[in-house]
Amino acid sequence: MKFHITIQNPVSPDQILSGLQSLTFSNGWQLSEADIRVVGLELAIDLFTSPETAVALLTVAAQRMAVCHAHPPGSLRITKPKHYFAPATKRDIFTELHAGYSLHAGERYGTHTSHYYVKRHDTNEGVQYAPLPVAQHRARFENTWRGDLTPPFKTLDEWRNFRFESLSEQFALVKPAPATGLAELLQSASNQLGRPLKKTDDEPRHPDAIAKSQLPNYRRNRAASTQRDTPTNEKIRQALRNLTKTKATKVRENSVDLLKG
Repeated sequence: MKFHITIQNPVSPDQILSGLQSLTFSNGWQLSEADIRVVGLELAIDLFTSPETAVALLTVAAQRMAVCHAHPPGSLRITKPKHYFAPATKRDIFTELHAGYSLHAGERYGTHTSHYYVKRHDTNEGVQYAPLPVAQHRARFENTWRGDLTPPFKTLDEWRNFRFESLSEQFALVKPAPATGLAELLQSASNQLGRPLKKTDDEPRHPDAIAKSQLPNYRRNRAASTQRDTPTNEKIRQALRNLTKTKATKVRENSVDLLKG
């Protein structure tokens, strides 16, 4: 017998293990850790700002993360109830994000997708889509990996030893490089400055040289007329390092205010 369980806001692999082992089966059988496989992971970077400027600034931040994502898994699409469409301009992106809609990249239910939006609602005490206080509004950038071979770690033990900063390349941002003429026009009109990561058979080269055996092999494929947003990327990397230290996936104290500076 196999079954899938989605766990929101998991604190640690040990918490998941103890929770699953509390399940009672009629034949007395109990789950062991070896029975559990990780087949999906959703990881988010949240950006906070002061309540006085929350709506406008968080919308700009969500727009920037979508447009400047260094390695999006696919083209951008705006999702609305029962339909979706590709944004024609950056203004379209801002307008729809400000109205409360979301941007997605990558095939729907694909092995890797990204999601960008301003989070103003959450499930609270069993109430779905409950409004959040303004101080808890945030610009959110999610990466989701699905499928038996796709998640960065496949077992609870791998999770215990996993370094989340090894995923920083998939959250990295770029920014426009100085350009003139046609390059400048193309740059200003582009809704996506990044390019997908391309798989390679070569040994992966990660800055921290960690968890290599757990990660797919990729090479960078930076778009022309862009450069790395090094200060912001280092803040993202630090937030992921903090996540490694706490072994939590959604801890408010680990958020880094990327909107300052």
